[in-house]
Amino acid sequence: MKRLVLLLALFSFPLIAVAQNQNKVTGAMLVKTTETRTIKSAEEIEKERLQAAREKAIRDSLAGVERARLDSIALAERKLARKERAANRKGRFFLSFSLAMPYAKYPDALSYGFMAGWGGKVLGGYVKGLFGDGVSSTMGTIESQSSCLGYTNPNVNAKSEASYNAATGGLLLRMGCPLHLYAGVGASWRQVAHRSAIDGQLYLSSDKSTTTFCVDFGLMLKFKWFNISGGAIYTPKYGFASNMGIGLCF
Repeated sequence: MKRLVLLLALFSFPLIAVAQNQNKVTGAMLVKTTETRTIKSAEEIEKERLQAAREKAIRDSLAGVERARLDSIALAERKLARKERAANRKGRFFLSFSLAMPYAKYPDALSYGFMAGWGGKVLGGYVKGLFGDGVSSTMGTIESQSSCLGYTNPNVNAKSEASYNAATGGLLLRMGCPLHLYAGVGASWRQVAHRSAIDGQLYLSSDKSTTTFCVDFGLMLKFKWFNISGGAIYTPKYGFASNMGIGLCF
């Protein structure tokens, strides 16, 4: 029995040693595998970090380009705004063609002229001139239509003649873009002549023909490159002469 136990002990010892060695090898492999997995995870993390850094750099680059473009647009807008403010401070010149209709009874007696001036941010100034064709040469002067024996009634036919001239100047007030108000004073020259039915000659009417003081007023619409105006010239005792104009701004 002792021999049997001794033999079993002798045979089992190598098996136990082999098992222990196998456990050591397996443990070493596990440790080695764990270490390999840990190193691989660190590489992946590093790659992900580098990829994220690259993407951020690209986004920052694109944002920088967009920011630079927006900055250039904003700079151009500021320059344009400065130019517009400077233009408003300095003011602008304008020139327009004017047409006046001074006589209701003589619709053919039109006057032509110009209106020129300068408009500032608030105040400006202008001058206006209107010129008629004038009447034909007359044989004399009559005090009134009734004093001319056989005169042609202007309400019946158009043989009477009339002419109107005026020169005015004044201030231009900006009411709010693009509306402006202008008002001024000056002088007007009126001529009315009636043709006699007896001798066919023209006679100047002294009660309708005069040189006198007048008041000019009206409104103007100023746009970027052109202007439109409309108003009237008032002459005491003789009433209003309506006028309108269109022109350019410089």
